[in-house]
Amino acid sequence: MKQSNLSNLVAHAFMHGEASASAKKWRAVCRWPSDDPEGLGRQVVEVWHFRTHLISLTRTGEVTAVNPGWGSSTDRSGVRKITAGYNGPDGSVGYRELFEDAA
Repeated sequence: MKQSNLSNLVAHAFMHGEASASAKKWRAVCRWPSDDPEGLGRQVVEVWHFRTHLISLTRTGEVTAVNPGWGSSTDRSGVRKITAGYNGPDGSVGYRELFEDAA
């Protein structure tokens, strides 16, 4: 597993298959859709916080909310750092934007 930081977590997962950050509190795993295991454009990185799969990101930067989890608001700020690291500041999205009903 590649040791990373929040800003590079998704990029490192795409490159190395798996990456972690913040003393392994955050983990990112690259997956291929089961119907097209060779389709690089359809790869997805699942971002986990502890044991909760919070979000998924595609190579094009599309962010999908999966599970709001139970992290503290400090831990939740990592979502914006992760998405900004991959999509740039203009393409970042935060926890509250993804999970309005849960926040």
